[in-house]
Amino acid sequence: MIKNLLQRTLTGIVYVVVIVTAISIHPLLFAGVFALFVGLLIYELYALIKEDSPLWVRCLGITSGMYLFTASCLYAGGYTGSVIYLPYLLVLLILFVSGLYTHTGNPVRQWGNLLFAHCYIAGALSLLGFIPYLQAPVYNPLPLLVLFIFIWLNDTGAFLIGVWLGKHRLLERISPLKSWEGFFGGFAFVVIASVCFSLYFPELSLFQWLILAVVIVVSATFGDLMESLLKRTYDAKDSGKLLPGHGGMLDRFDSALLSAPAVYIFFALIMLFSCRSEQEVDYPVLSVDITRVNNPSVFDIFEKVEIIPLETTDNSLLGDIVSIDFYKDHYYIRESKAGYLFCFDENGKFVRTIGKVGQGPEEYIYVSSFTINPYNDVVEGLSPFGFLYVYDLFGKFVSKTNLPMEVPNFQTPLIPDDSIRLFNYQTSKILNDSLRILNSLVKNDEDQLYVYSIKTNTVVNSFYTESPVLDGIANRGFYQYNDSIYFFKALKSSVIKIDQYGYEVAYAWDFGKFNPEQVKLDKDITSEKLSEMVKSSQIKGVYVSQKQNDKYYYTCFVSHDPQDSEKITFVHVLYDKRDKKTYVFDKFKEYLYFGPLYWCNEYALGQSYIFSYKDIPKFIDSPVFDEENRNKLRAMKEDDNPFLLKYYFK
Repeated sequence: MIKNLLQRTLTGIVYVVVIVTAISIHPLLFAGVFALFVGLLIYELYALIKEDSPLWVRCLGITSGMYLFTASCLYAGGYTGSVIYLPYLLVLLILFVSGLYTHTGNPVRQWGNLLFAHCYIAGALSLLGFIPYLQAPVYNPLPLLVLFIFIWLNDTGAFLIGVWLGKHRLLERISPLKSWEGFFGGFAFVVIASVCFSLYFPELSLFQWLILAVVIVVSATFGDLMESLLKRTYDAKDSGKLLPGHGGMLDRFDSALLSAPAVYIFFALIMLFSCRSEQEVDYPVLSVDITRVNNPSVFDIFEKVEIIPLETTDNSLLGDIVSIDFYKDHYYIRESKAGYLFCFDENGKFVRTIGKVGQGPEEYIYVSSFTINPYNDVVEGLSPFGFLYVYDLFGKFVSKTNLPMEVPNFQTPLIPDDSIRLFNYQTSKILNDSLRILNSLVKNDEDQLYVYSIKTNTVVNSFYTESPVLDGIANRGFYQYNDSIYFFKALKSSVIKIDQYGYEVAYAWDFGKFNPEQVKLDKDITSEKLSEMVKSSQIKGVYVSQKQNDKYYYTCFVSHDPQDSEKITFVHVLYDKRDKKTYVFDKFKEYLYFGPLYWCNEYALGQSYIFSYKDIPKFIDSPVFDEENRNKLRAMKEDDNPFLLKYYFK
């Protein structure tokens, strides 16, 4: 008894180690090891059902089944095209035709056994090759590991609870020892595991993890019963003797033979219902005549405007501000030249810088975007060289992560060419405490948006294939509204809403003849040609900013004068969500320009980039500002930092 238990335990450990290692290390190792398993399984099945076809037919049936599995893994992984299945189909034809000339046994029965072996074993397990790619563009071993871990937990729970409490037989005619108590015991084990997995792998929601648990427990139980029926039909206790203490390979793989197709269907349905296309979704179209500029008063839209002077010190000298975040009563500001983030308190007093340029272990050469992570109170800096740098809110270095190679990264060229630098742009947005959306400029036939798990350092999904050149004009592609992430492109009138599974169109602008899509572009268009078309007004304008809150949709549309390509017009559009009233303006009636970089329900925040020091006197008496803010203007000096304008919505 003890010897048998020890033998069974050692065999089980080796079996688990082999499977986990094969799945985890490399997709080709997985394909090779599991192809061998497929061959052994078909061999055992032939022995169990007493297949009487000629030896060469059985050998060809085994090797062709192994080939089907290997071909599926290579095809799913993008190593080859569908042509790889042609040899398999040819062998099937040979095997069927050979039955016409077979004088041993019943050829019709032999055909049926061949088809059964290939459907029940080779075909079912071939789906394992596709599962790692259903939610990611690259091999992701997690779904396969989860499949086998859940099966093993189900078997363990069913055995322990069944032995302890089992009284009510599940299907006594086929498997006298299986009980309903054991079934629910295995189910409980898998449910607990699925809850634990949901905490560490948020690629699936808790509800989806629980559904996956149900799918695997039910399919694994039926798979076990199917193999029990086979053994009972052919009066066999075990399918073989290859695994000491466990029987044969079929005895260990019986659950997976039905769970593999079930799990494949589960993930395929998730992708079917989650990866949404633009054509499948209804969304609001915001029609606006942008030629009817009405230049509203500031007070038509806003209750007041506040000036926030940014303290000027040797460590806080600012140029043009390109991004603003507000978090925990502090402004986090990125300007065009400095390679780090400036932190000011809510009154504009300089606090610190975050990040450090250099080549040391805690430094970076360049960071293309900074993002506040509210889940961990840290700042994440994304480098186009393939690294994610993390600093705490006090500027202390936390970590540096080498992004997986699947995320295309672009190095800054040495040639100072504006059009080339378009391809260096890369940004990220935080979905939750572990998932990030990365936007990379890539080739025309590659996805641009990547869902990256910071916990596992893997890409778990990718989507949105568009020409990367179209990104070059507008480099603020992401914005957040409530708990959702939105993304836009310079030459697309539609704005998409993103989650970890895909995207849908949230809304679209319609500017009539000014829509950038009116001009059909070659997918291989160069950035130089695109820039020329914009400057010459062949393309009548581009979107450089998109925002929204509970009351308004907002965009900034930039166009060039056809007679003077250096003359640029900024058209701001506010679209009231409730009464559909629109405000179209290049500046307010009070001659105040609008340039929001941060946007929420209460206010819009931007830089006073239109102000120059000599313009300040004419705004000191402006009705836009109260006396307190006029005094702030009076205190301004020529070399001071630009100040922020905070527009409070009515």
